[in-house]
Amino acid sequence: MISKFQIGSNQETFGVQSFNLPCTTANVPSEDEDICACAGVECERNLDVFADLNDSSEKKNDKTSFLFKVFVPTDTGTMSLFKNGVEIAQLNNNNYGTYYALGNLGSSYGQQFYLGYLVDWNLVLGLHGVGYYEIKANLTIFGLPKEILSEKYNLQKYSDEAVDGSVKITTFQNGNIESSPFDYTNMNWYQQIRISGIFWNKQSEIITDNYFTSNRTITQIQDSIKYTYELCIEFVQDSVSKFIIENAILSNEIYITDYNFTNTTDYVNYPVNVEEITDTTELYKYNGRSHTIKFTDRTQNIRKRNYK
Repeated sequence: MISKFQIGSNQETFGVQSFNLPCTTANVPSEDEDICACAGVECERNLDVFADLNDSSEKKNDKTSFLFKVFVPTDTGTMSLFKNGVEIAQLNNNNYGTYYALGNLGSSYGQQFYLGYLVDWNLVLGLHGVGYYEIKANLTIFGLPKEILSEKYNLQKYSDEAVDGSVKITTFQNGNIESSPFDYTNMNWYQQIRISGIFWNKQSEIITDNYFTSNRTITQIQDSIKYTYELCIEFVQDSVSKFIIENAILSNEIYITDYNFTNTTDYVNYPVNVEEITDTTELYKYNGRSHTIKFTDRTQNIRKRNYK
């Protein structure tokens, strides 16, 4: 079932499972398939996350960041972890990842009102096992209680088969995105999201810088080689698309890990920079989009010069 993934106006939660469709096309499901159009309707969606107790590498262990916001010094906020609908822990220490108390997330104006947690699913798996997890924030805003319940996360043991067909995007966000309720200036906020797709199609490009001599001979000043790549994101709900386009790819640092068996190159925490969004297909009936985003290497040092 296709259902809508929503990020509330005063929270940031990252991580998504989407559909294993052919990555080169945006396939619209046929009318007779088991489809929920979800136009204007919120449907439950479980988000897959993975961890491996025998291997602590980032490749095999997912993390999810949560960011909440209050508004005045008298406001309060707490977070808790639920498994299968039952509260199992208060998130007020680093037992399950990294705890960011009110006032500890930055020095820029307004950041003293941020509350956050970076959940390390390896720690959760080790303490409580596989299952369905949620994070709940209990906030008091202007004296009024406000409860925010996250999406439901299906924590599973990592296997190469289970993650095949997915890509994990890890970013570090700084600066101020004017459309966001959060100012990330100097926060270096860690974000991670898993989507269905592939990172591939490495292409090479030569960039030349020459001049003509007096006898019209081309003479080299410098030449360089640039590689480009495509991230093909299959169908994702509109809110997830919004996070990727309006937040993740605007990040200061972007790292991509690809989990496709058929990929010809092994990309693990590969540092990239956005070049352009080359294609977006809106599946309006199913409240979602697919994207193709062109990246290039973050470090570009394949260069030959005739001067120092």
